[in-house]
Amino acid sequence: MTRDYCSALRRAYQGIHKRGIKGNDLKIHVKQNYSRYLSATWIADACLQAGMINQEHSVFGGKANWHKLQSGLITKEQWVLRKNSQLYARGEKSREGNRQIRFSDDLTKVYINSAEGRNKWFEGKLYIPKKFTANLDLTCYSIRLLYKEAKDAFEIRVEFDVEEPKQVVYSESAGVIGIDVNPKLAAVVETDDKGNMKSHTDIKAQRIEYARRPKRDYDIYCLAKEVVEKALISGKPIILEDLRFTSDSKKKGSRKFRRTKSNFTYAKIVTAVENRARRHGVKVIKVNPAFTSKLGLLKYADMYSLNAHDAAALCIARRGQGIERERKTYNESIYSKKVKGKPARYWNLEGRKNSAELTDKAHSWLNDCFVREGRQFIDNRTSQVNLSALGQPKH
Repeated sequence: MTRDYCSALRRAYQGIHKRGIKGNDLKIHVKQNYSRYLSATWIADACLQAGMINQEHSVFGGKANWHKLQSGLITKEQWVLRKNSQLYARGEKSREGNRQIRFSDDLTKVYINSAEGRNKWFEGKLYIPKKFTANLDLTCYSIRLLYKEAKDAFEIRVEFDVEEPKQVVYSESAGVIGIDVNPKLAAVVETDDKGNMKSHTDIKAQRIEYARRPKRDYDIYCLAKEVVEKALISGKPIILEDLRFTSDSKKKGSRKFRRTKSNFTYAKIVTAVENRARRHGVKVIKVNPAFTSKLGLLKYADMYSLNAHDAAALCIARRGQGIERERKTYNESIYSKKVKGKPARYWNLEGRKNSAELTDKAHSWLNDCFVREGRQFIDNRTSQVNLSALGQPKH
């Protein structure tokens, strides 16, 4: 049965990504070849699961297993078994939960509806740890079955909706918890109602970058737990960067930097923090991540004796409060010529002790954030910009 279902799943995937078929036409496309082997409900679930796959090129059975097959490490029969080793059944409230896969009342058995005919079910033993049975909602649930060859058993993954509790943190006016997520640590900074830093800490989790998935997921869970507990104790919302790594950005940079970005499970960390915060009623706010590291180094690193990550976390927290502002200085050469490789007109971002030159892209984005402008200074004797003699910004 899993072979027929996975074959229908692959046909639905090809119909979506190669032929552009959607909606009810996709179900008709799959039924042309698999209506004899699968019921309409199983075909609909296969089409739904195929629509969840966002990758244009997917290897059903796993890319690692495909390479093992090419290297002769596994046989073709093992490859076919791993390629055809899953089932997915969607639950609906209007149809009294899941019609294809059901559990017994005592949660010791699982029943799978056979595709051979009506009222024919496969029966199997079920084991669920006690810590998961307390919050298990069986009124409406979706189930995914994955066959594990090493254990000769199916792993069951249950998905169900959880009612969101009322938020215990509503406003960021009393202060926030800013987080700067990095491959090896998460910098956490707490601010007061005026945006001043109250405390900062670094949650180190070096295994997130290099360890295998079980250890990595456990460290991510511990990191999210510590962050949310800090927010609950302080009674403040969490501010995160709305950061995304696109497929094009992962191809840029050095070999070491590309490897870091590929292993950097930022999305998993953010999802873990959001899910735990939602369960405990903590508000999560996402802000634009542009130039937070550079602004943090210029403005707060020397002021509070912070490292680059803590300074960026403070900048993120203040940006989430809506009080983060910058100041700029306009510099110009009187002869409108390039000076030491610089354009005739350029902008500097002023820090506590130093400044940084802004590109056109950086200036165009930061321009709306500026509320104060520094004085323009031109050295007529050398026709060069004397940065050391810049005056204080106008208030």
